[in-house]
Amino acid sequence: MDRISAVVVSDVKLVDPTTQHVWLEIPELRLEAGRVYGLAGTNLSGRSAFLRLLGGGFLPPWEGRQAMRLCVELAAEPWTATLDPCRCSVYLGPNPLDNMSTLSSTSREELDLHTPHWQASATGSDAPWAHLIGAFNLESCLTQNPMELSGGQAAALALICALMMARPVMCVDEVFGHLDVTVRPLAWQCLKQVVARGAVALVSDNQYDLMAEFADEVIHLAAGRVEDVGSARKVFNTQAVLSRKTVPTATLLAKDLWPYCESLPVSYDGILGRLRGTDG
Repeated sequence: MDRISAVVVSDVKLVDPTTQHVWLEIPELRLEAGRVYGLAGTNLSGRSAFLRLLGGGFLPPWEGRQAMRLCVELAAEPWTATLDPCRCSVYLGPNPLDNMSTLSSTSREELDLHTPHWQASATGSDAPWAHLIGAFNLESCLTQNPMELSGGQAAALALICALMMARPVMCVDEVFGHLDVTVRPLAWQCLKQVVARGAVALVSDNQYDLMAEFADEVIHLAAGRVEDVGSARKVFNTQAVLSRKTVPTATLLAKDLWPYCESLPVSYDGILGRLRGTDG
C-alpha cells in the first residue's frame, strides 16, 4: 500500500446485542503517521476492542459495526481510502503463540514466511531480520518449532515477523509484557523506527513507565470511550487517570512527594529533575 499520512476512525459503536454493553464508542479519532500511540486504561476499558478493530482481529458482528468508518489518508494523494485490515494492518494478540502462523516447522521458516518477496532471497547474516534476531537473543531459536518457544521468545519472534511485514498500521495488544525486562525498551525502539518510515503503531501495555518514555502520544480509554489524548505528561496527570492508578509508577511516587502538585513527572528522571529544580 502507498505511504499513509493518517488513520481516521469515526462513527464507531460496538454494542453487545445481548447485554447492550458498549465495548467501544469512538465518534472520531485521528491517528497521525510517524507516531507511536500508547493505549492506557483498566481492564474492559476498550483497548483490546480498539486494537482488534484496527488490526483485523476477530470481532462479533455487534450492532453499529456497519456504520463505522475506518479510513487511511494517503501521503501522495489528496484523498482517503477505506482501511482494509487484512491488507494494511498487523494485530499481535496477548497470547504470543496465537500470533504464530502454524505453517512453519522452524522459527527461521516463520521469519521467511513474513518476509516480503523482494527480500526473501537474502540468507544468513544478510537476511533482513538477522540483526533483530541478534538484538532479541533469538539465535538459538532459529531451528526450533515456534510452538516450542517460551512465551518471551514467541513474543519476540512474533514482533519481528510483524516488523518484517512492513504494514502501515501495527496493533500490539499486551505483547510486551511477555518480553524480558531488558528487551522491552528495544521493542518500543523498533516500533519508533518503523513508524518513522510512515506508519502508525498502537500499543496496549501496562508498563506505563516505558509508555511515558517511548509513546509519542497516549490515548486513555475508559468504559469503551476515549477519555483523553495527548502527551504522557498531560494524560497521566488528569485526576480520573490518577485515581485509577493507570499511570507510571514514577508518577505514583511523585504524587506521594508532591500531593498537591497539578503537573507531576512521568519518569524517574523527571522526579530527579524536580528535586534539583530543573523540571518544569
